[in-house]
Amino acid sequence: MDLGLGTAQFGLSYGVSNTTGQTPYRKALEILEFAAGTSVKVLDTAPAYSSAELILGALGQRLRAFEVVTKTSALHDVSSHSAGNDIVDRLERNFEKSLARLGLTSVDTLLVHHIDDLRRPFGCAVVQRLHDLRSKGYVKKIGVSSYPSDILLDVIKNFDLDVVQLPINPLDQRAIDLGLIEEMKNRKIKIHARSIFLQGLLIMDPKHIPKYFNPIFPLLVEWSELIRERRTSAAKLVFGFLRKIGVDVAIVGVESLEQLKDNLVDFDTEYNCDSLDLSHFKLNDKNFVNPSNWRFNGG
Repeated sequence: MDLGLGTAQFGLSYGVSNTTGQTPYRKALEILEFAAGTSVKVLDTAPAYSSAELILGALGQRLRAFEVVTKTSALHDVSSHSAGNDIVDRLERNFEKSLARLGLTSVDTLLVHHIDDLRRPFGCAVVQRLHDLRSKGYVKKIGVSSYPSDILLDVIKNFDLDVVQLPINPLDQRAIDLGLIEEMKNRKIKIHARSIFLQGLLIMDPKHIPKYFNPIFPLLVEWSELIRERRTSAAKLVFGFLRKIGVDVAIVGVESLEQLKDNLVDFDTEYNCDSLDLSHFKLNDKNFVNPSNWRFNGG
């Protein structure tokens, strides 16, 4: 399993455990420069992450030390009457802007950022354009970023993809229960896991967890107690869980260089979860496993 560094924090104030807001430009560059030559092999970004692509581009030639993953711009605002060619031409133009911001002529992976774009009449044309970009050498791999769902399972079965990025963590095991992990492995699709700490919830001290999570607080306390009993860290346990189920890239987000260094120590010190059953930690309530449904103001 490789380690990936998510860059949403470089362009946005992101994460329930984030107490500092958007990572300042110079600190973001410091993090990226340090990451080169470590276990961080992948940088995950997107046009939707505000200035994140520009910050990566500021690395210049050093950016080539990483596999860069970016995503398509959203097409949800496109008229249903628009011609398919016009839509995918727009997608390609936006991708060219991403390359310009990154200062690259190609990237390792291009993902469709919004899976609903593939359910619209132009969905097949979008995937075909991604295939064209791959055949021309602008990308090595193509795929989709999504939440686990039956829709994603249909997309995997109906489109030829190289990579799927989705949230996976001990609380969110929908990818396992829906058969997505098994299907992706059968189809040789690379699995990129994001939200592996559930936006930091799994590594927070229970005393600092927002009241919004009171309905699942006993489970979070049990998780914290397991970490103490095992004399390990939450991150080591999560990385071990992801290795056990066969994830190819684990994506972490950090706000500081110190957080990255801590994550590297936990990642590089492999924790064997083979004999540990974490299935009883899984939640099916989307109000808690899907951060876009969270409704709280820090309390």
